[in-house]
Amino acid sequence: FSELQPVSDEVFFVPSNIGLLNVGSSINSLGEIVINWKVSNSGSAPETFVVCCEFGGFFAPIGSVPAIPGIRNYRFVDHVLNAYVGKKTYSIVVVFVDGSTKAFNGIASSVKNTSVPRELYE
Repeated sequence: FSELQPVSDEVFFVPSNIGLLNVGSSINSLGEIVINWKVSNSGSAPETFVVCCEFGGFFAPIGSVPAIPGIRNYRFVDHVLNAYVGKKTYSIVVVFVDGSTKAFNGIASSVKNTSVPRELYE
């Protein structure tokens, strides 16, 4: 085996002051749950946002949104648990380019009371 060589001498500094602002959930015109957030510090080099959900006693990742340099506003449409009736609590884990993470737990929630489309009972 040959000795491993570093790919780059570049050191990534991940500031701990990244924050998520204006986090909330809404229902779009198709009746899907949408999670919206804004990154407070766009210069902190996040690579991706992993969206997790607590539902029915389980907590698991349900999707991700890639981070784009210079973009501060993001959204995620829940296509995984959207159809299920009950309360869902969402968390976002920010994954940085060096592999470190910062979790924002329980930042948004949504309650679905029925699985019948709104158009049928309005």
